[in-house]
Amino acid sequence: MFSASSHMAHLLSVDPSDVQPADLHALETSGMAAWVASRLPADHAMRGALEPARMGLLARQMLLRRNMLKLLGAWNEAGVESVLLKGFMLAEFAYRTPGTRPYGDIDILMRPEQLPLLLEVAQTLGWKDDGTASNPADWQHEIAHLYSSDGQVRLDVHRYANVWIAGPKRQVRRLTQALWQASEPEVLEGVTVRRPSWNDCALNLVLGRSWSGDRGEYKPADYTDLEALAGHPGVTLERLEARAGELGATHTWQSFLAGCDPWNRHFEYGSATRSAQVRRAARRDGAVWPVGLRLKQASKLPAAVWRMGLVLPDVLAVRRSLKVVGGDPRQLVRQMGEVRVNKRPSATAGQVTAVIKGVIWLTRLLYPNSPGTCVPRSLATYRALHRLGYPAVYVSGVRRNEQDVIEGHAWVEGPEGALEEYAEPMNRWLFQTVFEER
Repeated sequence: MFSASSHMAHLLSVDPSDVQPADLHALETSGMAAWVASRLPADHAMRGALEPARMGLLARQMLLRRNMLKLLGAWNEAGVESVLLKGFMLAEFAYRTPGTRPYGDIDILMRPEQLPLLLEVAQTLGWKDDGTASNPADWQHEIAHLYSSDGQVRLDVHRYANVWIAGPKRQVRRLTQALWQASEPEVLEGVTVRRPSWNDCALNLVLGRSWSGDRGEYKPADYTDLEALAGHPGVTLERLEARAGELGATHTWQSFLAGCDPWNRHFEYGSATRSAQVRRAARRDGAVWPVGLRLKQASKLPAAVWRMGLVLPDVLAVRRSLKVVGGDPRQLVRQMGEVRVNKRPSATAGQVTAVIKGVIWLTRLLYPNSPGTCVPRSLATYRALHRLGYPAVYVSGVRRNEQDVIEGHAWVEGPEGALEEYAEPMNRWLFQTVFEER
């Protein structure tokens, strides 16, 4: 009997997929419905059910592209150098069929010394930053977060191509420099942009999954990304092996490929054994697993306790209110949003992150056996953020599941749109909005 993860791997690695109605919900929630739809024959029984997901993802991609083209063109005129990374870049250039690669935020690599100019140009076009750029002491691999004027795009600005959670930064700098040197130009609707070489796209994906907090755990799009990249000129297993050697990542690449190999239609999605093997391979390449990560996690314990203490009044207030709730749910949301501390400045980006993480942990503790905690989580987050002066947005939506039953969901956004820390960037595309409260 196959696990849910094994079944998902089967759906992604078989062409054409033998998808069934019962698979619709899993494909939609994973973001892979559009990709599977693009692989099905026009007369396939499931093509019609999956097509709305593909069209929705395509519409979103076109909207984000419009925002990015204007910004990238302005940066070119000002002499700002950049390289597009990850999802948006792969969706535009690596995948053969538009609107099939899911992604949330857009990532871009730039030179830190050009950050003031980059911000100046972006701000003239109405883009806003969240303050990260003004706090160098808090910089990691990302040094700025920008939001488009229409709130549709969150742009993560990187100084390093990847993050190495538990190892030396000199390796990250080496990888970043190598990616810059091998990056190649592309023309996107008349605007010249740069992307990593196709081989570096593949290696950067693997290292990002293996040397970071993902700890070697595959995501569904890892398989489809490598499959898309494998179809481009110059991408061969021999060249990838050689490039991995140049970057000091031979063991990581070999172990990752052993469980995610589109050349041989093999995908071990959800395998804890494979993830452990990838972590061991990363350690052989210099990543400090698992001791370094455990020490890093232990060092975060005081912060975790502080975060939960910060939101404890809000989580408990929501718990009490839900026990006596009745009537229009919007009234409860408005009640939560009216709780505010007077004469308090608006919450910082760090406080927003602390609230979201603190609520997640506390709701898991208070609702351990609940199949869904979206309502208490969103209400508590909404209440806490408003209490700290942050203009959070509460959103409630619905959709039909695979049994054709209507199911609801609730979440919180920022004034410019989805919050990265909330980790649900596709909600607006998966659910039809019923109401929202600001």
